[in-house]
Amino acid sequence: MDAPGWTVWLSGNGLIAAKLDGADRGRRDAYFLALHASTETLFRQVLFIGFRLNRVPYKDAEAWLHHHDVTPDREKYPKRFDRLYAVKDVSWDSLVAGNRRLSRALDLWHDYSKLIRNHLAHGVRRYSPEWVDCAISIDQILLMELERSMVPVVGGSVANSLKDLVPRLPVGKSGRNLADLMGVKSKTARPVIALVAAQTAVSALMQGPET
Repeated sequence: MDAPGWTVWLSGNGLIAAKLDGADRGRRDAYFLALHASTETLFRQVLFIGFRLNRVPYKDAEAWLHHHDVTPDREKYPKRFDRLYAVKDVSWDSLVAGNRRLSRALDLWHDYSKLIRNHLAHGVRRYSPEWVDCAISIDQILLMELERSMVPVVGGSVANSLKDLVPRLPVGKSGRNLADLMGVKSKTARPVIALVAAQTAVSALMQGPET
C-alpha cells in the first residue's frame, strides 16, 4: 500500500514520475529499487538547484555532480547543502528540524531503506514482502516531505520543472571556482565507458572458449 497522498503527489512532480515510468508496482523488489534510486535523484536535484542559485552554469553544475556523486550520507551531504544554500540563509539542519515527518523519514532512509536497497541490489539476501513494503513507504514519504520542505526555499517544487520556480533561477556566470564554493578539491574525472571496445571484447568472448 502506498503512503497517503503518494499518487496525487507523484502526478504533480514530473521528475520523479519520469524516473518511475515503467516501474512495475506489482514486482515489489524491482519497484523499490527504482523508487530508492529516485530518492537519490531528488537529493542530487536539490544540490543542482543550489549550484544554480549560486549562478553556476548548467553544464558546470552537472559536471561537478557527476564527478563528485556519492550516496547521500549524514556528514558530506549536509555540508554540501549548507555551502550551496548559504545564499538563502538555510542550513540542512534547520530544514530538517522544521519538518518532523522529514526528520523521521530521513533517519529511516539512512538506517533502514539504504540497507534494504544495498542487500537487494547486490544479492546479499532477500526480504519478505512486509520488509520491502516498509522501505517503500519510507522512501515515498521522504520524497514528499523533502519536496514540501524545499518549496519555501526555492519558490516551487524541486521535483518538477525548474522553469516553474518563482523567482526563476539566476543566469549562470562562467568562471566560478567550484572547488572554492564547495570546499573540496576537484576529483579526477570518472573513467569514460568505451562501448565499442567493450562490444568488441564481448564479441570475442561470445565465440566460446578457446581450444
